[in-house]
Amino acid sequence: SKSVKSLITLLISVVFLAAYFVFYSRINTLLQYVVTNSESIGETVKGGLYPLYCIGRAAEGDPLSFAIVVLFVVLVFALIYVLLSRNFIKIAVGKRSVSRARYVKKPVKAGSADSALLKKEFSHYISSTPYMLNCSLGSVLLIVAAVALVIKGGDIVNMFSEIEGIEGVMAVIACACVAFIITMNPITAPSITLEGNTLWLLQSLPVDGKKVLMSKIRLHMILTAPAAFICSVVAMVVLRPEPLAAVMMPLFSVAFTLFCASLGLIVNLFMPKLDWTNETVAVKQSGSVLVSMLAEYVVLIAFGVLYFVTVAFVSAGIFLLISTLSVSVISVLIIRFLFTKGVKMLAEL
Repeated sequence: SKSVKSLITLLISVVFLAAYFVFYSRINTLLQYVVTNSESIGETVKGGLYPLYCIGRAAEGDPLSFAIVVLFVVLVFALIYVLLSRNFIKIAVGKRSVSRARYVKKPVKAGSADSALLKKEFSHYISSTPYMLNCSLGSVLLIVAAVALVIKGGDIVNMFSEIEGIEGVMAVIACACVAFIITMNPITAPSITLEGNTLWLLQSLPVDGKKVLMSKIRLHMILTAPAAFICSVVAMVVLRPEPLAAVMMPLFSVAFTLFCASLGLIVNLFMPKLDWTNETVAVKQSGSVLVSMLAEYVVLIAFGVLYFVTVAFVSAGIFLLISTLSVSVISVLIIRFLFTKGVKMLAEL
């Protein structure tokens, strides 16, 4: 099914990115090893991977190796050309056998409008590879960060343990890092844009527009808040800040997630792009995604500047409490706007 293919593509992409980052982190060690053992590596490549050896020699200007590489490329091209010329028409116009699905009678359970809308959002999400790949990296990185803290957290604490009062500063920095990763999940920012030419179906549903908008926020919260909460709890356990700061760290992560979800949705209401032809364009080239992420960065920078201005007389716990209340109030105001004027704006798109 399309959903399974999207999940497989997402998994392969995440594995590739992880492998890339691991390789890039060790690139200096690998280069040093290659320089130190260049002769032995060359002999190994020559014996076991002779085509690659010829490519390297051709790049150095060896005429014989260059001729071998050109001959190999020409032969491969000729083989592919012959295969395509003989089978292209058959492949292009041939009928493929399609298995027919048999209908099995099953009892149907009645559900609420809220659950039906949320299920629709999930179905759209897991069936769209660009949507998942570009709007879910934050959740993956939050889990990776939590695991990294479990493994390397002790070393980080020991590194800064001699600095007096560093626990509070580290708690605020940890919250800032978690919040920054949360911004990498702009799930609501393109959610209305992704409706595209099927938006009229959403508008014609016999449900309140509030529930339609809330289902998009709920999807964002379900996919982001648990990972952010887990990462914050792990950071709290590792850093062991003062009691108030320890309590506020996970609460701030959840409150900031709600802020990002509501902000992304309201920006997309003001900046919808419904004439896209490809979902990748709708997600990666959406102005609402860019504006919402920039706005979230501005908020984080403002909080950072405020903390370093007030750090001398405001504890980390009090600052995180004020920050949590601030983003919560802003989120409530945005959601209130969505439930009033936002519903009308959605109906008029």
